[in-house]
Amino acid sequence: GAPKPIKEGIPKDEAAAIKKKFEDVGAKVEIK
Repeated sequence: GAPKPIKEGIPKDEAAAIKKKFEDVGAKVEIK
């Protein structure tokens, strides 16, 4: 499927933790 926002309107530190979790499993994550 196409990339899409997982969550919106979340705290930046939580977003960073989620981003790291996805990157740990080899996913590319972009936070805008």
